[in-house]
Amino acid sequence: MNSLQILYIIRLIFTGFIIYHFKRSKRYSIKNHYISILQKILPLYKYAEKTKNPIEFKFADILSQLKNFDKIAVIASGNSLNKLKELDNRCLYITTNNSVYKAFGYNFLYFSFSFEYINMYLREGFNKSDGCIGTIFHFSKSKMNIKKRNRAYNLIKNYISTYSRNYPEILISDNINDSIEFENHTIIDSFIKDTFQVDFSELNSGISILLLGYYFAKKLNKEINIYGLDAGEGGQSYYTKTGVPGKDVSDDITKEFLNRILNTIYSNNELVIRNYSYFKPYNE
Repeated sequence: MNSLQILYIIRLIFTGFIIYHFKRSKRYSIKNHYISILQKILPLYKYAEKTKNPIEFKFADILSQLKNFDKIAVIASGNSLNKLKELDNRCLYITTNNSVYKAFGYNFLYFSFSFEYINMYLREGFNKSDGCIGTIFHFSKSKMNIKKRNRAYNLIKNYISTYSRNYPEILISDNINDSIEFENHTIIDSFIKDTFQVDFSELNSGISILLLGYYFAKKLNKEINIYGLDAGEGGQSYYTKTGVPGKDVSDDITKEFLNRILNTIYSNNELVIRNYSYFKPYNE
């Protein structure tokens, strides 16, 4: 038994103890806190390999892979995601947080800035056999005062400086000037500001993948489909029927904002746009 296998067994024992100790408790934040400490002491990244020459991926590394898809589907986690019955290998699915599990076995891109989901990603990862063609993680300097956001950024930075998986893992951040992550931030943030007059850093995860999907669709002239971006319409639950979305997902401010975003997207007469979400623009 080699040292890596021994570390793996120790890691499993401690993780199992933490999960068992807190499984009857609602104090999930404490459980995640201890698991993240364990991840720092004994990092274990499924499907990842150590690399002496880490690659900092650019947006172009993802764009070059998307040309052969017929269309793009943005899939957030709202109830209307259950309308998506038959998935298609000719479609790229842009996912976030737990909507990714809907796309397993098909071609998907994963986006997140959530500490919990990034922690989970680092531990469990995806493989090309799952359908993953790449991941995108976004962090803004203006949000680094949020403790969990800062921790998530540091977790990702530590990971990509030493490890890699078998697909592009893209970091978007304005935290370090004159870096690849800053260049990635400039590309997408400039597009969003010019098109929608909003900062990328101000968006929740569902609207973030909508605007990423629109960016890719416009760049490559692809049809775009939208699922699960419900803003509380069609029931206050996720597509899994577990949990309740936060108020920032379904309040009037979010609905007004989403209405404006969708109207701007709909105004592009050069693209085919199909919205299957329960939330519709007010003038539709």
